Amino acid sequence: MGGGHSGLAVPPANKYVTTVSASPSAPDMETVDISATSSETLIRDQLNAKRRSASGKKNGVKRTHGIQGTTGFDLDIHTKRGAYDRPKQIEPKSVETLKVLSVALENHFLFHALSKVSLGTAVDFMEKVEVKAGVNIITQGDQGKHFYVLEHGAAKVIINGTDINKPLQPGASFGELALLYEEPRSATIVTTEDSKLWSLESDIFRRSLASQNLQWEEGVSSMLKDIPLFQNLQKGQLDAVAECMQEVFIPNGANIVTQGELGHIFYVILEGNANVYVWDNEENKTPVFVHALGKNDFFGERALLSADPRSATIVANGQVKCGAIDRETFTSLIGPLKPLLDQAFESQTECEQSMRTKFLQDRIEYKCVLEDLEIKGVLGRGAFGFVYLVHNRKNEDRYAMKKISKVTVIEKAQQENITREKTLLASMDHPLLPKLFLSSQDTDCLYLVLELLQGGDLFSALVDRPDQVFDEVHSVFYTACIVEALAYMHSNGILYRDLKPENVVIAANGYVKLVDFGFAKRCKRSFTMCGTQDYISPEMILGRGHGKGVDYWALGNVLFEFIYGYLPFNRNSVSDTFGAIVSGDLEITPYDEPWLTGSNVLIENLLNTNVAKRWGCGHMGVAPIRNCLFFSDIDWSKLAEIKIQPPSIPKCYGPDDVSNFKDVDVEGIKAGVKSYSGDQKCFENF
Repeated sequence: MGGGHSGLAVPPANKYVTTVSASPSAPDMETVDISATSSETLIRDQLNAKRRSASGKKNGVKRTHGIQGTTGFDLDIHTKRGAYDRPKQIEPKSVETLKVLSVALENHFLFHALSKVSLGTAVDFMEKVEVKAGVNIITQGDQGKHFYVLEHGAAKVIINGTDINKPLQPGASFGELALLYEEPRSATIVTTEDSKLWSLESDIFRRSLASQNLQWEEGVSSMLKDIPLFQNLQKGQLDAVAECMQEVFIPNGANIVTQGELGHIFYVILEGNANVYVWDNEENKTPVFVHALGKNDFFGERALLSADPRSATIVANGQVKCGAIDRETFTSLIGPLKPLLDQAFESQTECEQSMRTKFLQDRIEYKCVLEDLEIKGVLGRGAFGFVYLVHNRKNEDRYAMKKISKVTVIEKAQQENITREKTLLASMDHPLLPKLFLSSQDTDCLYLVLELLQGGDLFSALVDRPDQVFDEVHSVFYTACIVEALAYMHSNGILYRDLKPENVVIAANGYVKLVDFGFAKRCKRSFTMCGTQDYISPEMILGRGHGKGVDYWALGNVLFEFIYGYLPFNRNSVSDTFGAIVSGDLEITPYDEPWLTGSNVLIENLLNTNVAKRWGCGHMGVAPIRNCLFFSDIDWSKLAEIKIQPPSIPKCYGPDDVSNFKDVDVEGIKAGVKSYSGDQKCFENF
């Protein structure tokens, strides 16, 4: 318990921050009361804190669309540390300016959970902007890439040409969505007097945030591997522990842990010093100084095994910053530690297995060629073109064909994503995922010919129901199908990243399948902002990097929508929605019916803002989800073999029927496809 030492440096952190308030009169180090209650109870409560508040029911809210940021920073087997570090000259700022910027960022949902180092980095990267009175700082409808803080002056907000009477004073901030993704500005901000502002550019901010996250986790992971207790853990497990360690700040003179108290938390000192004391004997309990601890030293590792009494008191000598993880979080990630100490692991972690496994062989079956296909109807419209129901004149088969405009792909710089979607579809083989039959192209377009799913999407099915919710059998069955599809993708190292009812389509046999893999990617971890606003996870919004947890968070939103008929975090604006997601403002209605009680338990565990404790993300993988009360009637082996009778079969009136696909905007078809005269080499891998 006296603490250990490590010579490896730990880079700056970028985690949730916990600050333990100092007592009014911190004890002097020479007369320290080592029997005083430690800060551990407060730290533990704060590590596990969940803020909740009521959320209004959605009525007639327009469905949000898919978004994708430009970070493009993914962790896979090719990623090298520091690949996206971007040096920038820092503009000098006065003490007054630093105070204004720091307060503005600390009070904003997008920044309040950042570490002091990350907040400082954001402030450092901000650039001065001086604007005369009567000038537009941002203009409604323009694409935005900057977030602003007003230091001096004043401005007004205009929406659709009308002043909404919301004056902006010094300290105000606006334009935060530009830090997450490119979206047309929703309002015009006009200065009403000469003003000085500070701007933060999105690409610089998110890349620096991603780089700091990686440095933090790599440093902590490297240090953890030298701790004897962790030497049987594999690198993937050490990385997971490092990712979930959180910063805590302990003031001068406070007991971090107290001898005799039950231990729950393991600590690593990141900054500062601490002193170790033990009792001279059990009767007198006179403090005896043992030794000092400094940066990169650790203590409390036995607390990860059991809640044994602490064997020493450790007191902060000056303010101390520690990385901390409690036993509950650690066990959720890794499993009980004690059995792992007695044997080496025989298997790799799920993600590492997928990275070492040879990619599945390309299974495209050329049962047709493009020239044999005849368009029979329109199934939907996507970001790059239309999806058609097509007929193969040679064998009478029907397919869904995505016709993708090369011009649009180039305009949106999505060449890599489109090629990746085709490659992933070709590599996957699962009955709850669509089968790819053909990929082809001509001068102007790319084509993906896929299995036809005629039943329509689940959002349309929800809207068609009188109460716009699913009953028990439909909710359980459809959610189980999604779980099974996600589990397969994750076992192959693929993140889906755009789960929503619109992307779940009913097949003719009543089963549902995931569609639209434009945001899917085979990688260990990503820092790219993508998905659909209401379903995006907290860690993605905060730029911490994300893994398969984003899909289970989205699953929680989807199930909530099935049960309640509205989205749990939807608010009046995108900023308010993201704020609710980050803070976990979730309201669950208690029910007496067992299946609804089970659904609430599952929703709460999927919508856990703590990734380590979110079901599907721990060492047991998807097992807690499959084994929960909500799925008590599901036979998972039969589901995987498509042997369960679905609750309903969609109505289809012939092989060319598209009536289950409603509200398809077909105006773009009349305009035709733009001719592409650019370089065809960028599509040679499609």
